[in-house]
This record gives sequence, C-alpha cells and structure tokens, in this order.
Amino acid sequence: MRFTALLVLLLLLGTVHAQGSVAFEKSLSKSVVAVGEPVTVVLTVSNKGREAITDLKLKDSVSLPGFSYNYLEYLSYLAPGEKRSFTYTIVPTQEGNFTLPSAELEFSVGGKKVTLRSGEVVLQVTPLPPPPSGSTQNFTGDVANKSAETRLYPEPKKGLTVKQALKFSLIGFLGLLPFAYLAFKRFGKRGREIARIYQEKRIEAPKRDLFKEAKEVFYGGKKKEAFVMISEELKQIFNRRYSPQSKLTLREYLALLEKDDVDEEVKNLVRDTVKLCELVEFANYEASPEEFHLALKGLSKAKTKLEKAQI
Repeated sequence: MRFTALLVLLLLLGTVHAQGSVAFEKSLSKSVVAVGEPVTVVLTVSNKGREAITDLKLKDSVSLPGFSYNYLEYLSYLAPGEKRSFTYTIVPTQEGNFTLPSAELEFSVGGKKVTLRSGEVVLQVTPLPPPPSGSTQNFTGDVANKSAETRLYPEPKKGLTVKQALKFSLIGFLGLLPFAYLAFKRFGKRGREIARIYQEKRIEAPKRDLFKEAKEVFYGGKKKEAFVMISEELKQIFNRRYSPQSKLTLREYLALLEKDDVDEEVKNLVRDTVKLCELVEFANYEASPEEFHLALKGLSKAKTKLEKAQI
C-alpha cells in the first residue's frame, strides 16, 4: 500500500514538472542553400506550463567565413500556453558544411532565474550552379530552375550607344533653345526681382534642439515618446553614414557598426543606447533619469563620431 502511494506521488510530481516546462528550439528555413542565398534563423519559445514566464532574453551568434552576426532579443512576458518565434537572416558567402551553435534563453519563473540552450543546427552551403551555356531559352519546363538562372545570371540590358545618346541629347537641347529664350525674355526680369526680394526678407529657420525636446518630453511624463525620438534620430544618423538609398532596422545598422573603424567605446555606448531604446519601446521598460541621460550621451557620441566622416 505504501509503495503504491509513493508511486502515485512520483507520477503526479512528474506531471507538474512537464506542465511547467519551457521549450526552446532553433531551426532554419532551409538546411541546404547556395552561396549568397539568404537563410532565416528561427528561435521558438513555447511556454507549456501553468505559470507565466517573464524577463525573457534570447541570445544567439553566427560566425561563418566572411559573415558574422550577433542576435539579441528581449521579451517581458510569455503567458501559459503561448508560443513566440523570433527570426533573423544570414547570408553565407562560402560553400561548405557549417554547424551553427546553440542559442541561449534566459527567463524568470516563480521568482527563479532559468537558463536554457537550444540544439545546434547544420547548414549546408553549395556552390553556385554554372551559368547556362548556348541558348538562353529553357525548354525543360522547369520554371523554378529558369527563374533561379535568371536571378543568378541576369542578361545584360541593352541600351543606347554613346554616339546615339549624344545625338539625341543634342537634338533635345537644340529643340528646347527657342522655348528657353522666350521663357527668359518673359520671366527673367521678374524672376530676378523675386530673388532679390526673397534674399532681403529671408529669415533663417531656428535649428531644432532635439536634446532639449527629448528632455521636455521625458520629464513631461512621456518616457516612451522620448526614447522613440532618440531611436529615430539614431536611424537617421546611421542612414546618412551607411545606406542613404534605403532605410534599415537598428539591428542591421548595429551589424554594420561592428565592422566599422570606430572606437570600441563609441560602439559600446551606441549599442547600449539602442538596446535601452528597444527595451522602453517594445518591452515597456520604465527607464530611470540616469538611463535616459545615458541614452542622450550615446546619441551625442553617435552624432559626433559617426557624422564626422562619411564612408
């Protein structure tokens, strides 16, 4: 009788442990890709227990030949039975078989700190297929292969020769001369008069003091809006330095900053500022005035060091 009761108690304890478990998995969108083909890394957290977990911190890193990336994500709360996935993209530049190390998950449950690690994943990177030879038409009916060839080896676009371009430019210029003369004769004098009046009455617009505005917003009780202002200004600084033709996320800009020839002190300060902005914006973190001034210091360093010399 005692043995039966003890066995039932052990089974019940095992069930509670299983219901309170947290699953953490690392996977890839594709396990076999060609050189230069993007791969999505997926980190999945599942709360299979009866109790919510809080203060989640996901860390992962990838180091491939010619490519490295450090990933960091925060989540303040995960309800029982809830499942969340986080993704980032890597681009292998060399062929081979690579083992991506396990990712790390830190969280709190029942007042205790817990650390979990996912399993490792294997990525096979194959060389690029040879360019198609002979006719560019594909009669095999394999639409996927045809689109891949077009993507990897696009045909050069045919355009005008230099002689033709000069010829058309000259014709267009000569055709516009009469209209330009009439326009100058009709509006030239009036235009110079307007320009003179504008120069006399022009008033320069006052420069915006972002730091003053952010302080007023922060101490006015709108802490999240103040950090959003800092975050947006950082994006503009990064965009002017690295990618004026397109806007990236702060995480992608940080990856570019890691490879930049900038002092480590500046990198660390800017990195901490970005993480603090993300905590306040997305995890509803209540930042202290000291942390707010640290973020302003990071923004000031970014404006001074990153805008000093464009690359």
